[in-house]
Amino acid sequence: MELTHEQIAQYQRDGYLSLPGVFAGAALDTLRGAMRRIIAADRDWNFYESEGGPVRAYNACHWDEPVFADLVRAPETLTPARQILGGDVHLFQFKMNPKAPFGGSTGWAWHQDYPRWKTSDGMTENRAINVAVFLDDVTEFNGPLFLVPGSHRDGVLDGEEHANTPGLVALELTDTVVARAIDAGGIVSAKGPAGTVLVFDPNIVHASTSNISPFTRHTAYLTYNHVENRLVNPTREQHIASTDYTPLWLETEVA
Repeated sequence: MELTHEQIAQYQRDGYLSLPGVFAGAALDTLRGAMRRIIAADRDWNFYESEGGPVRAYNACHWDEPVFADLVRAPETLTPARQILGGDVHLFQFKMNPKAPFGGSTGWAWHQDYPRWKTSDGMTENRAINVAVFLDDVTEFNGPLFLVPGSHRDGVLDGEEHANTPGLVALELTDTVVARAIDAGGIVSAKGPAGTVLVFDPNIVHASTSNISPFTRHTAYLTYNHVENRLVNPTREQHIASTDYTPLWLETEVA
């Protein structure tokens, strides 16, 4: 799946691009089956809301689930990443974030992704991209991602460290910084049916609230990094920040 010149220009302008209907039918059913198997498994790589609490993030899903390993090399995810980053990429992160119904999962405060990767993993440049795959319908009711269009062009913004999740220290943006960004760019809600692909810049300001609806909301997040953008003295484990810089190829290219 190749992006058009217009779509790439829109991504560069806004910092995100929503592509509904990328996965449907049997392909979507296969992804949702993998989602259910990950949820049911006893895994060592998860983040939890609190000690003994519900899962906040299922990390490195592609290690345990062949369907998700295939998703990493799928044309629907890998091709846009290579187009936008302009070259070979490797997989930096794979996680699946749940939003349990009736407030069972908390939200994520306003933040940028890249500053944490720079601080904890030594990612020298923002030459990465997030590719999100909606595994459930995402509506205004079940905790969608909020994005501030154009905020990625402001670079790294002022943040403060918060350790609200066991094993995870987040860099949350100050209220003043967020208010300034929203005053300039507004807010959009990344909604769409299951099977939607959302690509967004790691420097875009974004957040999400808890899900107080009765509907689940699971999203797979694949983060690709340019192979030349190697980590310098990373501090986190491989299931969070991979240093395998082997270029990824589509299955058709390997054959």
